[in-house]
Amino acid sequence: MLTNESRQSKQKQGEEMSWVQSIRTKIIFMVFLCMVILVAISTMLSVNGMRGNYRNITKNYMYDLAVYAGKGILGDGQMNETKFEMLEKITVQGIDSSYAYVVSKDGTMLFHPTTDKIGKPVENEVVKGVTDDLKTGKIPEPEVVEYEFKGSMKYALRGAGDRTE
Repeated sequence: MLTNESRQSKQKQGEEMSWVQSIRTKIIFMVFLCMVILVAISTMLSVNGMRGNYRNITKNYMYDLAVYAGKGILGDGQMNETKFEMLEKITVQGIDSSYAYVVSKDGTMLFHPTTDKIGKPVENEVVKGVTDDLKTGKIPEPEVVEYEFKGSMKYALRGAGDRTE
């Protein structure tokens, strides 16, 4: 049986217990911590998913642009000033470093925004692989590929357009 004194003693001990030590506070803190962790994980997964979607949209847009340029601009296999002007305007919106270039079957640059490269061999290993295939008679299917060039990841569409020249 508890006496008044023992009850009062237990109440004093309970009052002296800080709010940090209470079970309720610990539970609230754990629930809050779990919510923060779940939000962080959800955000990371969403951002990674959006990056993948953005990459796929960019590749599809590049593919469409290159196929259009290959058939619509370069379809007859002839290069002229009007076609150079059209090719200079081809970019991927929102990506300042994007541009179009044209390489012949033997690997010579027919068009490049850096005019010093026109008439010189292509530097891109992915495109060199396409020109090697063309030399042997193999016509590669169009596809957007990723490659590293001077420390940066790049995209290129290989094998599009009129592949007879």
